[in-house]
Amino acid sequence: MFTLVSRMIANGAENAAVKIALTAAEFDLRTVAPGVAEHLTGHVADLLDRARAAGVARDDVTADEVMALVAGAFAAIHHANAQTSPTRSAHIAKLILDGLRSRPGRVPHT
Repeated sequence: MFTLVSRMIANGAENAAVKIALTAAEFDLRTVAPGVAEHLTGHVADLLDRARAAGVARDDVTADEVMALVAGAFAAIHHANAQTSPTRSAHIAKLILDGLRSRPGRVPHT
């Protein structure tokens, strides 16, 4: 799951057409391409389930939240003016992915 999410963020940060679409105020993949969004979210959900079963992903995160974080990553990359810096955009992705990782002793939020 972490590899997929990292690639989604990196591709969005590097692809000019994706960047333009994702920074548009009204862009929402669920509206623009609902079938694609559903398929991608399902794939993320499957990978998230595997990551949780392996003990490497938080138990309290949903696939919809992961997808929201990916969309938020594009906004963060844009806000940080990191669109042309693979190193900076990868760092933003790492910060987000680190928040999804399981940690010993972490108390799940309810």
